[in-house]
Amino acid sequence: MANGRVIKLKKPSSSLYLDYGSPSYRCPMIRTSLCRLSQLVAIGMLAVSTLWSPYARTSEPSAAEELEHERSLGSWRYKLFQPNGLNAFEQTLLDALNAARANVVPPASPALPPFAWSQALALDAQEWVDGCEYGINPDNSVLGFGQNIFFNSFPASERENAALAVQDWVEAGEFYDYNTNTCSDPNNLCGFYTQVVWRDSTEVGCAVAACSNASFSFQFVSCNFFPAGNVIFQRPY
Repeated sequence: MANGRVIKLKKPSSSLYLDYGSPSYRCPMIRTSLCRLSQLVAIGMLAVSTLWSPYARTSEPSAAEELEHERSLGSWRYKLFQPNGLNAFEQTLLDALNAARANVVPPASPALPPFAWSQALALDAQEWVDGCEYGINPDNSVLGFGQNIFFNSFPASERENAALAVQDWVEAGEFYDYNTNTCSDPNNLCGFYTQVVWRDSTEVGCAVAACSNASFSFQFVSCNFFPAGNVIFQRPY
């Protein structure tokens, strides 16, 4: 879990993906030709959308406009590259997060709404974990994102890491006292739990990457939440 340190590691040299210049466009080797054709279509769509976006002007876009732009791009990128919906990692994580929200103690009244998956948030999370710097993305505070992170140094599938990440964040709630809105964890990691169950956070997008150097390897999971939770002096629900 996060401990305030940033661990800088390089990605492993072997990969199941071919990268054509952007973390948003990674092609599985098993379908490289089809993916490259899809990329050409995507790049064309990106060029057209850019002409009609907030960036086609002389003034700088606001953070809200950047987020809306990324959401619109994320929507068609997601449909283009994942027409069948969420993959196993994403679905496992989303289900686990929503199960945690449905079973909060004390119970929420009214019940907490389930998260909706945001591919724009997931793309941002993918760029962050691909950098293999274990820590919180400083840009998220500007964009209004909350963020939870997790790493596992033991061999596990992406689906297993999804379940382990949410389990880790929910277990941090053992140190959280709802009545006093305080955290007894010496590492002050209750924020992972409270972000999961923050009522006003309605969208989530997550990603995972395998990171390694000469002596240490781990799987890095990160989730972005919008709007961000953990507002000072407020309870999660």
